[in-house]
Amino acid sequence: MLARIARAAVVVLVLAAAVASPSIAEEGRDLRVTRAVTGSGVEDRVVVGESDTFPEGTEVVFWTMVEGGASGDSIDHVWIREGEEVVTVGLAVGSARWRTWSRKTLYPGAAGAWSVEARDREGNVLATVSFTCTAGSEASAE
Repeated sequence: MLARIARAAVVVLVLAAAVASPSIAEEGRDLRVTRAVTGSGVEDRVVVGESDTFPEGTEVVFWTMVEGGASGDSIDHVWIREGEEVVTVGLAVGSARWRTWSRKTLYPGAAGAWSVEARDREGNVLATVSFTCTAGSEASAE
């Protein structure tokens, strides 16, 4: 009878320890964005056309280098225009060093001050990049 109680106590202690402690995958995690930029595209997983000004009608890429993560982690890219959240894009993190990006087309009427934030699961801002969208008539021809 005492052996049975002792075994039950051990099972309870093991279960309590498993619930109270983070998983091995979470211990020591330091998810961070070490580089964040806006550009006009991505080639070979690298942003191209880096800029802080884009005309209406173009597609903007927000590119981030995420470090300290693991498979199963994720970040959000939150696109903000004139202080208002426009869209949130959830992106998977696949390893300890991971490049990821999201895209937003700046349709007519999108002129103004924009920013994009990279946020972790808890909503902490890991990086912010600001850019300006110019009205179609203000865009210079290249």
